[in-house]
Amino acid sequence: APLEATDVPTRIRPLTPLAREVLLRHRATIATLSRSAAGVEISDETMVPEGLVAVSGVTSSSGIMVFLRGGQELESERARLTREIEKLLKELVVHDAKLGNDGFLSRAKPEAVEKVRAAHKEITGRIARLSETLEQLAAQ
Repeated sequence: APLEATDVPTRIRPLTPLAREVLLRHRATIATLSRSAAGVEISDETMVPEGLVAVSGVTSSSGIMVFLRGGQELESERARLTREIEKLLKELVVHDAKLGNDGFLSRAKPEAVEKVRAAHKEITGRIARLSETLEQLAAQ
């Protein structure tokens, strides 16, 4: 099913002048990617609008707040995150099995082993970030 646009904005707080410039230039693309029909706010504001809950994160150049309505929208997002984490955990089991297999490690080309290690690291990071977001939503 196609993802529906949300009528609440995504807010991004740039931490550097260059980040602000880049974000302003790409605001429409960010709004499309975030499914925000209300658009993207490039702002230093940190207050959460009344009636909404926020999931936030920080990058090296920006702070990001994605707003959700309570109730069903919040539950839907929790369910989506849980499904994504479960999917990634299944992928991680496959990588763990390869990395725990001495035969694979001794016979595979070094590039293949490194590719599996890199994928394992990337998936582990994604699981951690999604779990952190899920914990934020659980507190709402």
